[in-house]
Amino acid sequence: MAHVKALLDDVCVALNREGVTAERDIPLAAYTTFRIGGVADIVATATTEDQVAAAVRVARKFGTALRCIGGGSNLLVSDDGVDGIVLVNAIRRLSFEGGFAIVGAGYEWDSLVEASVSRGLGGIAGMSGIPGTVGGAVCGNAGAYGESVGDRVVSVRVVDRYGQFREIEGAGLGFRYRGSALKTSGEPIVLVQLALRPEDRRAISEQRQSVLDSRAEKHPPKSALTAGSFFKNIDDAGERARLALALGLVTHERRLAAGLLLDRAGARGLRVGDAEVYSKHANIIVNRGHATAAEVNRLAVLMKEKVRHAFGVQLQREVIWLGRGNPEGDRTGE
Repeated sequence: MAHVKALLDDVCVALNREGVTAERDIPLAAYTTFRIGGVADIVATATTEDQVAAAVRVARKFGTALRCIGGGSNLLVSDDGVDGIVLVNAIRRLSFEGGFAIVGAGYEWDSLVEASVSRGLGGIAGMSGIPGTVGGAVCGNAGAYGESVGDRVVSVRVVDRYGQFREIEGAGLGFRYRGSALKTSGEPIVLVQLALRPEDRRAISEQRQSVLDSRAEKHPPKSALTAGSFFKNIDDAGERARLALALGLVTHERRLAAGLLLDRAGARGLRVGDAEVYSKHANIIVNRGHATAAEVNRLAVLMKEKVRHAFGVQLQREVIWLGRGNPEGDRTGE
């Protein structure tokens, strides 16, 4: 183990020499909205595109794993910690050129929406209130109320495995429901260009406020410790039709809400330790103060099993697992 520690110490020194602030053995709980997680070997913070590229080159040179995070809002970190480098993307630049927004991957998504609406630029107002950063929203193709981030992406700048910048057009990002090619490639996003559209400022301001009010009714307050919707909604058309019939729904939207299935299956109010299903939304797990990742995972298993027994469908995680071990001992490796 001594040689591993020495190697990681050398990696940390190399990162700092490149201008990337890096520290050893840092608890990750504070870097997530769940406030859960063990210790990372190294936590580094990049505030510029060049720093992200430098971090990738250092990781490659030393053969060290590197995982990039943003606001930690869709993340569950292992109690046993994370190997290698956890790179916090804190690139927070924003500019507008006509109907386009050029924004750093570490910029807060909802702050971008607010800034766009204040300029009379629409197309993303329906995604108001979504937590996390622009990079995370693009990588996971976040969406709400009929709008998806992928529909607005013109291009992204990423850092490849050699630490070089690469421009990718939106059409080449393989956007899908709650995913993209970047979610599997792991290439850190540094810059995003979005195409917005001029709209009546008052109308989109009212749309934004309506969305925020709706979210406030169903979602926990911002002070709550949560990672948001835990499971993905049902996207398959055939499965949606079968479930809509089982639920007695005359009509159903493009996707069937996992929260509805969980609610009908009796998941609301389930609790394991300090991890609890939120009382107003059956697809949200809340940390009541001292929850562990293990408790969240056990609760997630109970939730999935209730839906499987009730409706014969296997829910898929939306919240991303980061760190040592396999969540829940899940055979699917979600």
